[in-house]
Amino acid sequence: MRTDERVNEHVRAVIRQLTRTGSLPVVFGGAVSPKANDVRIDFVAGGVTSALVGLRISAGSGLGGRVVVTARPHYVPDYLSDSRISHEYDGPVAAEGLRAIAAVPLVVNDAVLAVIYAGVRGSSPLGGRVLDVLQRAVVRAGIDLAVHVELERRYAEFENQVVRTSAQVMDARSRNFRYLREVYEELRVLTQEIDDVGLRERFAVACERLGGNSHIDPHVVPLSPRELEVVDLIADGCSNKEAGNRMGLTTETVKSYLRSASRKLGTHNRTETVSFARRAGLVP
Repeated sequence: MRTDERVNEHVRAVIRQLTRTGSLPVVFGGAVSPKANDVRIDFVAGGVTSALVGLRISAGSGLGGRVVVTARPHYVPDYLSDSRISHEYDGPVAAEGLRAIAAVPLVVNDAVLAVIYAGVRGSSPLGGRVLDVLQRAVVRAGIDLAVHVELERRYAEFENQVVRTSAQVMDARSRNFRYLREVYEELRVLTQEIDDVGLRERFAVACERLGGNSHIDPHVVPLSPRELEVVDLIADGCSNKEAGNRMGLTTETVKSYLRSASRKLGTHNRTETVSFARRAGLVP
């Protein structure tokens, strides 16, 4: 889950929790945009109009904008007349009939990721106990969100390490296969030069075991060294592009060698070519 989705999930959870207490008539909030650094009010509980929904609060403007800049909770007993804040958003606030409003930042790693508001209509102030409930709920959500973010960061780090390790293993495996093929080719040539029939047969058996118990004489379908290398890399799981990178060839050249090998082996696709080459002992 992306961080912004996780933030919205926690904002919704806090608003639901505060709404259940019954002490806060209106609770609303939203995530802080990392690019614009503004707050978008996406979640409203207890509203009687749609005036607050989708409202964007710029950093430094209004009560929420002040919270974004200072990363601290702020409270005004009468929003519309308070001289400590700017009043760009008086219209939506007045439409909801709100007076006393508190705003608390949801902070993770010293960054304000969301702002949660609570407000009341009429002349009743937000009492100290209610403000404490609001702040505690948001702080707990911030701690929980920080844990989720850290766990996801560590998991991503672990996945990256697995990918790096897998790449290293595949590269080592590829080198081992190439070395094995070279040994196999040398053993096959040496076998033909042995005069002792019994010893030659023993070498031939060992050669077959190294080549995968081939029952096909590899000499009847000779491939060029380049064709062998291409087929070997394809058998090792490389794509045409990866094989080209390792051999210093273009992808089209690799395809050309693969087509040529297929014609010589009488196969119709890369899977058949690799399978035949293995059975023939051409590649390990």
